[in-house]
Amino acid sequence: MTLVETEKGAKVRVVRRGIGRGIQAHLDGIGVHVGDELRVLGSAPFHGPVLVEVVRTGVRVALGHGMAEKLEVTPVAATAVDAGDRPTGSAGPR
Repeated sequence: MTLVETEKGAKVRVVRRGIGRGIQAHLDGIGVHVGDELRVLGSAPFHGPVLVEVVRTGVRVALGHGMAEKLEVTPVAATAVDAGDRPTGSAGPR
């Protein structure tokens, strides 16, 4: 699956960047690497950019549609923390 096929709010892992060296260098520069987890924040209509957050750093990046359709991703299972839930049990030291 590519990044443009991903639903808003989904968390995915980059598995392949099928693009040229120049764009790969650009992605390295903005912190998008193979193995990184991304959260899709939204996409503009009419083949516009896709807004993602690099989970590891919290950096938000808008990727052009052409670049986003060349990023192969795989879904990442949501955890309780991703869903906004707090673990139950002791609140810890006070």
